[in-house]
Amino acid sequence: MAKKTIQLINPAKADEISFMQDVHCTIPDAFRQTVLSVHGEVGNHWLEQLPNLLKSLAKQLNLKIEKSCANLSFNFVALVVLEDGSKAALKCGVPNDEFTTEITALQSYEGEGAVKLIAADAEKGWLLEERCVPGKNLLSLNNDEQATTVALNLMQQLWRPINSQIKFPTLTKWLCGLDKLQKYSRDNPEIFPKKLIDFSLGASKELLASSGEQVLLHGDLHHFNILSSGRNSWLAIDPKGVIGEKEYEICAFMRNPGPQLLTTMNTKQVILRRLDQIVEHTGFERERILLWSFVNAVLTAWWCIEDKVPGKDYLLNYADILREYI
Repeated sequence: MAKKTIQLINPAKADEISFMQDVHCTIPDAFRQTVLSVHGEVGNHWLEQLPNLLKSLAKQLNLKIEKSCANLSFNFVALVVLEDGSKAALKCGVPNDEFTTEITALQSYEGEGAVKLIAADAEKGWLLEERCVPGKNLLSLNNDEQATTVALNLMQQLWRPINSQIKFPTLTKWLCGLDKLQKYSRDNPEIFPKKLIDFSLGASKELLASSGEQVLLHGDLHHFNILSSGRNSWLAIDPKGVIGEKEYEICAFMRNPGPQLLTTMNTKQVILRRLDQIVEHTGFERERILLWSFVNAVLTAWWCIEDKVPGKDYLLNYADILREYI
């Protein structure tokens, strides 16, 4: 198992955080609510301590915090400048297994296809990583075929053989969430269509039983987690780090960008065109990609319920569309 701590450099209304460099970082209300929804009282305590954590890290790591990133989701991310003038990103979150796994995945990638990890402390819930410059996400291409090519090439850079010394969660473990969903739906039948649950459970068992080579996957590789970089054209951020077959990696890209895929894009045309391109590029079976994409959509919708965050309805609508082609 990789060490939890690494050190590679020298030592209601939105709240304003200011500290020694006279820099202001903002905690948006939506981000605060997400942390509280997912982590409860532990999250509330973490939010209260976040200003002190940022002050401490600025001093410990000899860095200047420029500003917080927009569109924060589950973690606080700030753009920073290191002592040598290089640019980096500081990510802080409530310490948990997923945050630890992200650190371990970045260590495994060693900067190949993903941002370089500079320093981290899983127990305290922070990591310092290379900043992508210019840092535009994959949507900036404005060409879905080109974006699909970039994503496919990048995910192939990221796949790694399994290292028995490093523990990652498996798709089998992730898919236990469908069993939780089934139990939940018995008491809340109006929340989730039973037909989607039943089909996803059957499909997941079939897919796991017939899975091919197991590798380390990014686990959440989509348009918003692929950023432009002068170092390597495009780099991945925010890896989940999960062991499974390669076909599963397609899922997050297929259902994104949300909500544009279902609102401003020709949804069915885009899905079918992507499928053709993915099959041609990878040699994967078309039906297997569809089945994994369906299962992933239902599983992710369950995670939205579990974490009390938006997104369920979008994912269920997307799953309904996929069902037409399976």
